[in-house]
Amino acid sequence: MNYWEGLSRHAEGIIIASIGWLLNIPYWVSMYRYHSSLGHSLVEHFYEDLHLHLMALGTIPIFMILGYFWDKKSMLERDVSLRRDFLQAILDNMQDGLVVYDKSRKIIEANKQMETLFGAPREELLGKECLDLIKCDIEDCPVLTVFERKINVYGGACEQLKHRGGRKTFVEINSYPIKNNGDVEYVLEVIKDITEKILREKEEILLSHIDDLLDSKVEKKKVLREVTESLVREFGYDIAGIAVVKAGGEKLLPVVLSVNRRIKVLSGNFIKQLCEKEVAVPAGSPIEKVIKKGRVLFSKNISKLLSRSLSDKKLGRLDRALKRLDTLRYVIIVPIITQGESVHGLIGFASADELRESDAQRLIRIGKKISGIL
Repeated sequence: MNYWEGLSRHAEGIIIASIGWLLNIPYWVSMYRYHSSLGHSLVEHFYEDLHLHLMALGTIPIFMILGYFWDKKSMLERDVSLRRDFLQAILDNMQDGLVVYDKSRKIIEANKQMETLFGAPREELLGKECLDLIKCDIEDCPVLTVFERKINVYGGACEQLKHRGGRKTFVEINSYPIKNNGDVEYVLEVIKDITEKILREKEEILLSHIDDLLDSKVEKKKVLREVTESLVREFGYDIAGIAVVKAGGEKLLPVVLSVNRRIKVLSGNFIKQLCEKEVAVPAGSPIEKVIKKGRVLFSKNISKLLSRSLSDKKLGRLDRALKRLDTLRYVIIVPIITQGESVHGLIGFASADELRESDAQRLIRIGKKISGIL
């Protein structure tokens, strides 16, 4: 820190300390002129009004003391502000969500990770109640339990309700009391995103269920429908479908297509008609590359992907319907590869939420499981 920076940090205290000196200047000037007009010497001038002079001089140390304490106060406020900003930076860089509830179970503080977990800005989360955000299977409300019993509550997995909609996510919640004189004033909750862990468990259940269906010699189409419906119902994807590759990769036959109930623009009859006819795959299209090269396809524009990859009037209607769903953008398509290393089918899903590598890996594992029945 250079000289001028140090001076600027103490500017307020220096100004206040200087007021005492500044107040003395007009006094001494006026007194000097008055005694000079009377012909008094400097010594006579000083001793004649000694009490006034001492009172005037006394203002200097008073303002210097005031300046000193003001400077200390300002430095303390700056230090508190820096510490608060430092603490907030730590909280905002935590991987887990952090939220504080008051006695009415309303959020009064939240860190940056909460915005990611609940899909809304921090300002919109403040004032919300815990039940507005969490759909818990815990028998007793953990926040209420902490307030009543004054103990830590370690919760299980809860389904989290995104403030602005979106795929299902799951969180693990631990609640802690913040006490004042023995009474619980606030409740601090640490919210950990365990979505991938829960979805992995659901995936194991689905794969095991597929094995049971295959062992029971259930109709193949029913098995495939169980897969797509589970991807929509249990995993929260908006659309899931499976198609068989025909004519050496020049055509596709949609076998099953499952759609989230909130997507009302796609009727059941339309989906049924869509799964009854082969559609052509234009040469050089993204889907043709998936078939020919056996690579996973990620796309951020499902409408554009369909228009470039498939040619059929019914698909044109599907494209128009999807355009009305401006939130439904992301799609992953995975090739289903048989033992002969050839692509025999495609499995994919679409979502309003951005899809990740873990979603693609999930589809690959499911695709391997059903590769033998296409």
